[in-house]
Amino acid sequence: MIVGCLVGMGVGGVIITKTGDWKVAYYAFGIPGLVLSLVVLFFPDPRIKRSEQNQAKIFADLKDLFKIPSYKLTSIAAGFYMILAVAVQTWAIVLMMRAYSLTEAKAGAIMGAMIIPALLAPVMGGAIADRMQKKKPHGRPLYCATFGMISIVGYAIMFSIAGTAPLWMYL
Repeated sequence: MIVGCLVGMGVGGVIITKTGDWKVAYYAFGIPGLVLSLVVLFFPDPRIKRSEQNQAKIFADLKDLFKIPSYKLTSIAAGFYMILAVAVQTWAIVLMMRAYSLTEAKAGAIMGAMIIPALLAPVMGGAIADRMQKKKPHGRPLYCATFGMISIVGYAIMFSIAGTAPLWMYL
């Protein structure tokens, strides 16, 4: 998914700049996606044998999982963070274009470059969280909460100074 975002923002911005029409970028990525989905439709469907006992156990496990307060709160926080991530992906390019008079291609390339670290972040974050867990009993959730808040504050600062701060601050 991250690679798709990277390519979509970079190549999509170039397509919009060359054609002057944002719909062409949607067609360029949408039509191949539809063709691939039709191809996958005809793939063989492996049948998984599920007993009623297994299904009942899964639902019982889920019920037990949602009894854990920290799990419920983490799930809610993850949902809000996802809203933030989608909002940033959706509006950051427009913000850069308006605040810095960038072309769609340049803004898309910058956003695409900003996604590259996201390829390494889950692996590095997991390794750091594991180290923190060894030092403190609540190391993983503490790490996630701390850096989640730092990133939200970072986004708030980034968007509030848009147009007045130099563009290199976003990289």
